[in-house]
Amino acid sequence: MVKLNNVITLLSFFIYYLVICQINGFSYAFPQVELNETKTCTLYNQKNEYQYYHFYCYLKEERLKSFDRLLQSYKVQDYAITTIRKALVRKIAQPNERVVILSTGDHGLGKTSSARLLSKAMFVSSRNEFEGDGLLLVHGENYKRIKANDDRGITAARLELSKKISDQLLGCPESVILIDEIQKIHPHVLSVLEPFFEGLPINKTVTNRAIYILTSDFEKEGVTSQRSYEEIIELVNSFSKTIYRDTKIMNLVTDIAPFKTLTRSEVETALFDKLKESYCLELQPLGLKSLHLHDIKAIQQLLADLMDRLYKNENYRGIEKIIKTFIVNDIQQHLVSNADHYHTNIMISGNWFSPKWKETFCSASISLKSPTQLTIEYNDILESHQGNFLSHFPFFAKYSKKIK
Repeated sequence: MVKLNNVITLLSFFIYYLVICQINGFSYAFPQVELNETKTCTLYNQKNEYQYYHFYCYLKEERLKSFDRLLQSYKVQDYAITTIRKALVRKIAQPNERVVILSTGDHGLGKTSSARLLSKAMFVSSRNEFEGDGLLLVHGENYKRIKANDDRGITAARLELSKKISDQLLGCPESVILIDEIQKIHPHVLSVLEPFFEGLPINKTVTNRAIYILTSDFEKEGVTSQRSYEEIIELVNSFSKTIYRDTKIMNLVTDIAPFKTLTRSEVETALFDKLKESYCLELQPLGLKSLHLHDIKAIQQLLADLMDRLYKNENYRGIEKIIKTFIVNDIQQHLVSNADHYHTNIMISGNWFSPKWKETFCSASISLKSPTQLTIEYNDILESHQGNFLSHFPFFAKYSKKIK
């Protein structure tokens, strides 16, 4: 009876609190998060400084900062990303030191995409937004279907693979050579990679300045589930003995980066990190000034539920698809459809020597329309600016100031 009275008392105080808040113009608010250019995108907005280049591949000066910026959304894979970062630190300090990284784990955990982003962190991107120009991607699947006794086919495949890597290194010695699903390469073809991994000159081609990343899964989904990093590394060593047989590939690997299966809470964290990245790299440049998330925890849970239902076994790929499908695509379409509205400066007063103008930006708000449905609302943000006669020239536009 005493406990019941205590519960009734607590409920009474809670109801009283809600009534008082309502009378005084207050209401209970869910935890909110605002993404904006100033607070969220500091790392993403750094400019690229070029150190030097070989033919088409411009190498960045601030590679570590760029790495940290681009791989923020992978921080739940902290062990693997830290391993790759340490290898990059060594390579920057000692450019001629061998670096051969084996990224391993189940399907879709970010092994290949993190390697692509490493190349983007190192090199300027002119080909596409996902990778730097110094990347060579080799698909192990292309060197799998060779008959055991087909000596001619094996020789041709070995020559093709060796030439492909050599040609890349001739044009860009510091390349990131990504060999995806290395376990699929025919064993008799695989050994042609050994001189590259050893850093030996091949027909006067410098091979030790590159970073080699090998990705591999265990040919069976869920093998790494519920395992520690140490257990995954042990699995790699035992699994590799059956895959590489007589080759010395594993002896040439300098770093093992294990990618683990994500827990539910890690998925929710990664979803939010991916949304921040998408805002800074994709939405903010199109004119999205801020992105408000109402009841962030509920939004994370809904997105995680959608991922479980639609992309259950795709891990990081599923995270990217969920954010793209349910949030980014909608906002991009709105921004592109209204590009003229958001990228127009309108003179409001002043004269040529002291102009005043306004700019229109977009603000988006994401909330739950129902427990199973997101809704995105858009609002205009008007900013007034005042400048001097230099503001008419793009080079001096930074001298203008915002009017509060």
